[in-house]
Amino acid sequence: MNGKISHLPKSIREQLNRRLDDAERHDRILAWLNSLPEVRALVASDFAGRPVSKQNLHEWARHGFRQWQLRKNASAFATQDLTDGLSAKNCSAASLTEKLVLWVALHFAASAHNLAPAGDEPEVDLHHLQHIAADIIALRRGDLYARRVAIEEKRLALQAAEATEAREDEFWAWTKRRDIREQLEEEFEKQRSWHQTLIAAAPEIAPYLAKKTKPRPGLDETSAPAALI
Repeated sequence: MNGKISHLPKSIREQLNRRLDDAERHDRILAWLNSLPEVRALVASDFAGRPVSKQNLHEWARHGFRQWQLRKNASAFATQDLTDGLSAKNCSAASLTEKLVLWVALHFAASAHNLAPAGDEPEVDLHHLQHIAADIIALRRGDLYARRVAIEEKRLALQAAEATEAREDEFWAWTKRRDIREQLEEEFEKQRSWHQTLIAAAPEIAPYLAKKTKPRPGLDETSAPAALI
C-alpha cells in the first residue's frame, strides 16, 4: 500500500488507528492529522502539498487499519489466559492451538470482507473466494479432527475406568475363595500376635501400632483392597 498515510511515522499511524478504533468522526481525524508538522512536511515533500483527503483515510481504514485490528485482536487472543491471572505454565498447548485457529479465522473473515464488490471483476472475485473456501474447509476439517480426538480420549478413559472396575470385581471374587480367605486370616492372626509380642516387650511403642488387636470380622467389600494383602 503506497498511500500518504502508509508513509507516515509509525507513532502517528498508531494514534490514527486508535482514533479509528474509538469510532472518532473522520472529519475530526482529518483536521487533527493535517495539523501535525510531520504530516505537513511529508505532503509538502512527496505529494505536492496535497493534504490527506477523505479518500486517503477511507483507503487506510479498509486496509492498514483493518490489518492493525487483526494484529490487536490476535494479540488479545494470545494473551487472554495471562490477563485472566493465569501463568504461562498453565496455558496448555490445546488452548494455544484454539487461539491460533481463532486468529486464522479472523484473518479469513477480514479477507472475505475486503473482496471487491461483485460485478467489478467477477472472475477475480470467484478466484479469491475459491481459495478462501478451500482454506476454510481445511481449517474446519482440522477442527472436526480435534473434536474427534477429544471424543476418542473420553472413550478410552471410560474403557480404562470400566477395566479398573472389572479388576476390582475380580479381586473381590478372588478374596472370597475359601483357600484365599484362610490364608488371609492366617496372616491377620500372625500380625496380631506380632503386635502383642512387641507391646509386651516394649509397652511404650503401643501407640504407634495398630490399635485393633481383637479378631477381625469376616472379609467384605467395604475393606480397603490394600488392607487384604
